[in-house]
Amino acid sequence: MSKRTLPPASDAHSPLERPAAPTFGGSYGDLYTIAPNVPDESIENHIENRLYQLRGMLALTYGEGDELLQSLNDDLRQGFMWACAELLDEVMVLHKELLRRPPRSE
Repeated sequence: MSKRTLPPASDAHSPLERPAAPTFGGSYGDLYTIAPNVPDESIENHIENRLYQLRGMLALTYGEGDELLQSLNDDLRQGFMWACAELLDEVMVLHKELLRRPPRSE
């Protein structure tokens, strides 16, 4: 299996490749778009879920959990860290989408 390499976060899409519609996700950003009518609450809930998942995964990168991570072969460890990076990229894009939207009237 070949090694996967991740582009720096800022280089995930060049200006020529950037989709016109808001997208999320690092390597699959061209597959998913954010529906223009999705409520802010849905995006906020999705962000919370992804952060909770990421927190659980990152618990394996320090302390006693790190022993398990270090016991994985290089390809599995690379895939694990790539999944963490993808979750973070998704959260960042969704957060930017929330900031882009007009403030809610409550």
